[in-house]
Amino acid sequence: MKAWTLIALALCGLMLEAGALYDNTDAVEELTGGNFEEEVTSSEDFWMVEFYAPWCGHCQKLAPEWKKAAKQLEGAARLGAVNCDDDDNKGICSEYGIKGFPTIKIFGEDKKSPTDYQQAREADAIVSFVKESQGPNLASSKLVTPLKYLETYFFLHQDNTPKVILLTKGEPKAPSWVSSLAVKYKDGKLRSVKFAHADIESEPQIAKNFKIDGATAKFPLLILGRITGTWKEGRGFFSTFDELKGLKGSEALKAGKEAVDEMALGEDFDVEALTPLPAFPPPEAPKKLAPTSFHMLTADNSDTHCFGGSKAICVLALVKPEAKGSEDFPEKEVLVGLSKKYRNDPFSFVWADVTNQAEFVTGFGLDAEAAMPKLLVVKHGKRNRFAVHEGPMDAKAISDLLDRTLGGDVTFKPLKPVPELVPDYLQDLAEDE
Repeated sequence: MKAWTLIALALCGLMLEAGALYDNTDAVEELTGGNFEEEVTSSEDFWMVEFYAPWCGHCQKLAPEWKKAAKQLEGAARLGAVNCDDDDNKGICSEYGIKGFPTIKIFGEDKKSPTDYQQAREADAIVSFVKESQGPNLASSKLVTPLKYLETYFFLHQDNTPKVILLTKGEPKAPSWVSSLAVKYKDGKLRSVKFAHADIESEPQIAKNFKIDGATAKFPLLILGRITGTWKEGRGFFSTFDELKGLKGSEALKAGKEAVDEMALGEDFDVEALTPLPAFPPPEAPKKLAPTSFHMLTADNSDTHCFGGSKAICVLALVKPEAKGSEDFPEKEVLVGLSKKYRNDPFSFVWADVTNQAEFVTGFGLDAEAAMPKLLVVKHGKRNRFAVHEGPMDAKAISDLLDRTLGGDVTFKPLKPVPELVPDYLQDLAEDE
């Protein structure tokens, strides 16, 4: 036998002895005949599954690209791999008619009818394909609610079903394994446990309310709640589970299920011995719309329109209209719209012409010569306090500030003394001199 033939056979033997191309150090999920139904066909996640043989040269070439794509798509889609050389997996490979390697199948909305992936096998092409296939619903799950601070009360207390909140840090989209976990507690339209997800970098107040330190806690972290009171009472208890860090999808799924079964559904717990749920602001459903207004602030009305009155918080715009005596400025339309949007909240909306009001401006610690407009939020009462809006003067940025103000997530500075506006007639006298 020729030498090159012996070398080829030896190499072939080494490849045949080679193990799986993937392990628990990468983002590709190892699938088997034993877990395929539970992980793939019974889940609501978008799956791409590679059927491969470890001795296959094309499979070996694909492996680094498949790993790279799986890493980029974490939380958006799940990429798995089935080693068809493993005797335990030959049944599942036969079931899906695998005749060549690698074969990539797409398990989308209809898990019973997967389709073949026929496009390029580089990571960028795979990632682009998933994003185009999923469109705007990428990584979303109807069973995992994207949670905002002001919606937390409703999520927790809408009914007495146990609730699970996954907190992540720097992961704006919920990991896909959470959707698979939620499916396990769904029977038709009924859910025995309800799930939500929040990233503490965008919703820090949720973690703060649960007294979870974002700097020291281990993420991802599960908050498991048991609801014991009515909607109005808002009572319940919770525990936490923080042993998910570093776990891959299937491992996290298994650990999460054990935690939910034990802490949210288990009967061995003394519920009263758990930590009481913290208070979250309940949503308000006003019976009728309150009147709206947007006033010019003057020396005569400042005590009732901003630094006092029935509204506890004053939204104050400092502007310099181009024409003297004009009541028009570019941001006026935005602020009028916001005054209507928040008419049922404790805000009064006012604006002040600070063209000749240097002391009034510096009373808030601002530079009187700085460019205007500036937006301030003023809380009046026994202790007058204020905060300066640092973002753009558009509806979205200001709405975010006002929502965080309502949620208690804005830092206010003391306002001592309360700045006073110079009356118009004194300004006129100063100009005459």
